[in-house]
Amino acid sequence: MHSATLQELFSNLSHALVLYARGWCKTPEDAVQEAFIDLAHCSPEPASPKAWLYTTTRRKAQNIARAESR
Repeated sequence: MHSATLQELFSNLSHALVLYARGWCKTPEDAVQEAFIDLAHCSPEPASPKAWLYTTTRRKAQNIARAESR
């Protein structure tokens, strides 16, 4: 994925994704950051990056929450 596209997605969605991930874990910023890293390395590019980011952020946040509870 192109750097400009990632920057645009980050500036448009990062705040909403942090709020979304906050429902699952205590460090939602980490979940969002991990989701964007995965998106940057994703090949082929997802058809709907916004939906992909929400799904991946949720999964990352749930994984972080499991680790926090141990």
